Amino acid sequence: MSQWGELEPVQWLSRQPVKTLTQMITGEINSPLSSSCGRLFDGVAALLGICRESISYEGQAAIELEAMALAGRQHDVTGYMLKIDEYQAVWQLDAATLWQMLLEDLEAGIAAEILAWRFHLGLASAVSVMAIQLAERSNVETMALSGGVFQNRTLFELVHKRLSEDGFRVLTHSLIPTNDGGLSLGQAVIGLAKMTRAS
Repeated sequence: MSQWGELEPVQWLSRQPVKTLTQMITGEINSPLSSSCGRLFDGVAALLGICRESISYEGQAAIELEAMALAGRQHDVTGYMLKIDEYQAVWQLDAATLWQMLLEDLEAGIAAEILAWRFHLGLASAVSVMAIQLAERSNVETMALSGGVFQNRTLFELVHKRLSEDGFRVLTHSLIPTNDGGLSLGQAVIGLAKMTRAS
């Protein structure tokens, strides 16, 4: 942390109850693990000064981060690297390199909109590569882009383009929402199926 101590977001973080939060994480108190990509968006947004203290509506940090990225879209840059790990048959993205590169760019004084754009490029690339590797391992030729994160149009378009260019058939939502609304409908359908079978 001392390496980045002069950076504004690090100074802001140092004024927060970090010790208490660390103890909560270590003791597993009100700190469940999350597989949500939304938490990654929240973290990057906070680092870039977006919605650090509070939000006014669901998804605000991610929405504002995407708007910031679109402002930096005209810059010809590469995406941040996110490592793909496989542990006990579970595939996940390791963001350690992402944070390192973000902090280095902040220290170099690179504009926040460029950092936001590099984040979107890097995440889209990592998601696409991981999906392609999993598809090739399972001999799958059709993929579905679903989940609340794909309400982010920029991420959706980048991933869709990459998968389509690689020859995959890509399914997307049209009638049912990609976020929790679709999940709720799925739960209702499962519940109805169980009730029907029981009767």
